[in-house]
Amino acid sequence: LLPHFSPYSESITLHLTLFVWQWQIWSFLVLPLWLAILYSVYRSPRPRLSGVSRRRWVALLLPIVAFGYVWVLLPTKLLQNGPNGRLRLCYDWCGGPWRMCYSQPRISNIPRHRSAADAINAVAFFRASVFGPAPSVFGVIEGDEAHQWLRITLGSTHDKACSKQFSFVPPPVEADGGQTSRLHDGSTVLLSTAFRGNWASLQRQLNSFGVGFRADGQQSALEGFGGCDAASGPRIALEAAILNAACAALRAAFEVRVVLYGCSVTGKVAYWAAATSHSLYSQVFIDSGGSFGPAQLRTVGPCGEPFEAMVGRHPSWLAPNASKLPLPAEWPAGVDVDDLMLEACHRMHFTISFGHEDLWNNARGTLGTVETARAVGCNVTVIEGMHSQHCGFF
Repeated sequence: LLPHFSPYSESITLHLTLFVWQWQIWSFLVLPLWLAILYSVYRSPRPRLSGVSRRRWVALLLPIVAFGYVWVLLPTKLLQNGPNGRLRLCYDWCGGPWRMCYSQPRISNIPRHRSAADAINAVAFFRASVFGPAPSVFGVIEGDEAHQWLRITLGSTHDKACSKQFSFVPPPVEADGGQTSRLHDGSTVLLSTAFRGNWASLQRQLNSFGVGFRADGQQSALEGFGGCDAASGPRIALEAAILNAACAALRAAFEVRVVLYGCSVTGKVAYWAAATSHSLYSQVFIDSGGSFGPAQLRTVGPCGEPFEAMVGRHPSWLAPNASKLPLPAEWPAGVDVDDLMLEACHRMHFTISFGHEDLWNNARGTLGTVETARAVGCNVTVIEGMHSQHCGFF
């Protein structure tokens, strides 16, 4: 009966899976059923010893299989990132796959479009209560005649563990048809805290330099700063600060065009970086960023990721005081994630992708954010896949 794939069309096996998660009911039903089967077998006529023996084995094996099925499905964290794990997340945080997970749209006595003023208030609110402030992050371009690199330093303690250098991945082909490893005026630079495998294709399309802050095998860009106390801050805020420091260093050294990319959680990072330093970037690509990046939290579609799931599952991504916030419907002045881009989207172009059937990614909330941005005159490009693909749209 496993697995169940998004978008979770109704079926007997899906209903059985949801039913066994009602483990309190199941535990009361399965034991009497087992005892009833055993009683009927042992009290039945015995025409042949072999037939009775087979029936006894079946009676014993059926409940064992049933219990195994139940206990495979019951653990909340089993296959958390697989198709059935997503269903379990949907069950735990949304109650099931056939209703809106959370829907509390803004209600106003005087309907109006959101504006850049809402962006300023939203950034202040999210910095204070959701993502938290980041420590000071500094970037500088270093190098010699043969090589260049970007140095990022977290905090101001001069701890060597807090200072790391990152290489520039050169573009595939220079404008004159040759190749170069040196950054110069007029270059395009792609920044990301995602795996290089996620942004390599986009780098080729842009024919740009690339800087990635996350090595293969690392869970986050912050693992590269192991032993640095400043790297223990909230992940989204700190990785966004690294991107912004890198962009500021590039702009200070060269006249370059800087592009942001993020996938999944690093899409949330890129969205927050763009919202907080929108004068630095030329373009932002957000690949399956989901709730917080940029999907609304007041509108979470069936099996989408609500605010309380993010707080409960990934507290290290957010500010320590985020867990004390009420539900998004009670946030002040109707603030939501879509407000964050209402100033930035006038200064840079956003390209946002998602899979329509990637339900946990909250496509409904993403489209709500796009509608809000377009209502204030922003041109936002949307790439909507029809299946449950997660990332890899660029």
